[in-house]
Amino acid sequence: MKYKISNITVLLIFVLLLAILSACEKSDKKSLTNENYDVIDSTYSAGEDFTWFDNNKVIFSGGKYYPDGTIETGIYIWDVYKNTVKKHAEEGKLNCYFNDHIFYFSHSEHDKEGRRINFFKSGKFGEEEIYGVTVYKRGDKLFRKKPFKWARNKFSCKKNYVPEGMKNKIWIPLLEKHGYLDFGKKGNGMNSNDNVFLHMVNGKVHKLNFLKKDVSTQKVQYAEFKKQYFFWDLITSKEQREVWKKNKCTNGWWINPETGNSYSECIPYAPWGASHNITPTKNGLFLTKYNYVGNNPKDSGGYLYTDNQFKKIITGRVRQVKASPDGCKIALTHQLGSHTDLKVKLTLKVVNICNK
Repeated sequence: MKYKISNITVLLIFVLLLAILSACEKSDKKSLTNENYDVIDSTYSAGEDFTWFDNNKVIFSGGKYYPDGTIETGIYIWDVYKNTVKKHAEEGKLNCYFNDHIFYFSHSEHDKEGRRINFFKSGKFGEEEIYGVTVYKRGDKLFRKKPFKWARNKFSCKKNYVPEGMKNKIWIPLLEKHGYLDFGKKGNGMNSNDNVFLHMVNGKVHKLNFLKKDVSTQKVQYAEFKKQYFFWDLITSKEQREVWKKNKCTNGWWINPETGNSYSECIPYAPWGASHNITPTKNGLFLTKYNYVGNNPKDSGGYLYTDNQFKKIITGRVRQVKASPDGCKIALTHQLGSHTDLKVKLTLKVVNICNK
């Protein structure tokens, strides 16, 4: 049976299609995500200097944007769900915060001889003490006088003391209650087959199930929701990417500091072949991709690997990533545009990956 479609019917269908496309376009502009996860924007600028204050707040050094293009900088605490931002320090650069202990650069001054003095604040949050470090030049080299302990444990944010026997070795301090990791002699390099050992505070030493060459000492995170440490290694060369693709996995490594056990976790091959951020969360691994062409983000963004598949969580340029203590939220610096596009601001955002 044949039907004759009138011009009015064709017109109505065309109008309906336009309405559907318009609605889709508005929906895409309203949401940054492919999976409809909640994305909350602080509207404040932030670089890499941020971390979680607790499960609902983020502490960061950054600035508030004003319409005239100026930025009011400082150290802030953002209450994500109340959507309020409170300034903690008028100026400064956050170095670390953990469990009510903070350490940050405050400001610089010059003494009568023209030497620069960098001032830092450290201690219990809200009760920090200020310390000065004199910077002076001798020939072409800069020297620092250190009247206080400069080096910090990146996990606890407290003073870092070199354990006995580690002076000429590569080592990483863990939280004080967990001890430290021994990567062997400095001269051997990071690509050696040296064993890695966990030195516990009770004096026990555990040989771990990976070698020095298997991980990067720069890529270690403490996952509070698991109370374990996670290591992975950067994949940068073509050969590394080919092996990753062939094996469909590259190993990330977990260390349980209470038992001394270590075990691997598959970091699944990402179709884009590399990731500058791999962050464990309660719902899986969060990986990033950056492949802008001009101002076109293409498939750049943040992806959650869960249920044996990659789910795109947010589109755009993702720089730094930190998981909340409970593993359910991701704080990230994000820009929906190229770094050369000055009209689009890079801001601190949070994604709830446990609740859509």
